[in-house]
This record gives sequence, C-alpha cells and structure tokens, in this order.
Amino acid sequence: MMTLINHRLFIGLLFPLVLLFTSPLIAQSSESDKQQYDAWNGDSKLFLTKNNNVKGSQYFSDDWVDGKVILDNKSITKKLKLNYNIYEQKVVFKEGDELRAYDPDKIKGFIILDDNGNVETQFANGFYDENLNIGPSDLMRVVYSGDTKLLAKHEVFFDQNSSRDPFSNAKYSEYKESVTYYLLTEHIGLTKTRLKRNPFIETLGTHEKDLKEYAKAARLKIKNEREARTLLYYYDSINK
Repeated sequence: MMTLINHRLFIGLLFPLVLLFTSPLIAQSSESDKQQYDAWNGDSKLFLTKNNNVKGSQYFSDDWVDGKVILDNKSITKKLKLNYNIYEQKVVFKEGDELRAYDPDKIKGFIILDDNGNVETQFANGFYDENLNIGPSDLMRVVYSGDTKLLAKHEVFFDQNSSRDPFSNAKYSEYKESVTYYLLTEHIGLTKTRLKRNPFIETLGTHEKDLKEYAKAARLKIKNEREARTLLYYYDSINK
C-alpha cells in the first residue's frame, strides 16, 4: 500500500498541475507538438456514424467540442476540436480531414471550453495509486479543486451481444460507462468514495459531526456533484 509520505509527495506534485487549467498559459504550443500524437487508429466509425448493432458510446461528449491539451512540457495547445475516447483512453482531435490522438503518456490533461472560451471541464492525470487501479497516465475529471480534490474516473466497457431489442429481438452490443469518485486530501491521500451523504462525509475523515450538521441544515443529500462541491467548499473553509 502506498504510504502517507508518498501520498503527500503526490499531492505536492499534483496540486500545481490542476492550477494549469485556470492559470494563464505557461507556454504556447509549437510545431514540436506533433511529436506528442500519432494518426488515429481507433474505431472512428462508431464516432462518425450511427451503428444500429452497437448502442452507447466510447466518448465523453456527444459531439466535437472546443478544448486545449496540456502537454508534458507544461505547454498548452491552441484551441482544437476534440473529444475524449474513454474506451481507448485517448484524447482525439481533428486535423483537417484526419483524426489524430495524443499519446496518453505525453500529456498532463486537457480542458473543454464553453461558448465563451472559459474552462467548463477539466481532466488531469498523475493520480497514481496501484491499489486503486489508477495508473500515472489515467485521466481523471476534476470535479472540485480546492484544498481538497474531488476526482471522477470515467471508464467504458464493451459488452458484446449483451442484449436484445424488445421489438425486433435482434441482438446488439453496447458500450457501458461507469464513473467512480475519489477524494484527494492531504491527510489521507487518494480514497474511493460515493456520492451519498454519510459515506462521502465519512471518507473525509475529519469534522464528521460538523459536516453532517451542515449538510442537514443545508439540505444536502450529496446525490450529485453540485452538492458535493458545496460540502467540500465548506469543509475546506473549516479545515484551514
């Protein structure tokens, strides 16, 4: 098991990384970026066209979105039309008529921008924990980024010929997505949690009575990410 000392070392390395998403660009990317990605060899047909024999999706977003990629040299690319292929764990983007994908080992994360160019969604890697089956290049969505971090790991599994259409009785395969949540704190490191009030609060490990009283008064059941962020903001304010 990773020791507390190692957890703290990782926290010290990772917190500045998350700040990249909201800080000014450290360095703009250049032609050297092309060393970071290869031609896309994945199953792009399922992305570009409908397939009646396969339900679900490999991808995080329903369509191409505006975003930027943070490279391992801490530079940030220009705005790209991209998406995250969860099934193959690669950030895919358009370059002309071609699809390309970044090497997961050569990036630090990526951001998705809203219509005003602001950061809407953040993914980062480096949250390594062997016991939790999280590799150093696994991308985690940053749900909350205060002194405490709430992270979401998205996974997609391919279930072949798993179900039948109720009308035609034809078999179909399906991409099924799962989301697992983790808390990252200085005193306990990275820990798996659930979006449910009592288990979520108990995972934090401190101020349990205070947090339960606050959640009850604020009518927070911690059934969604918005409520989790509200509770963590309060937790950080009393944990100084």
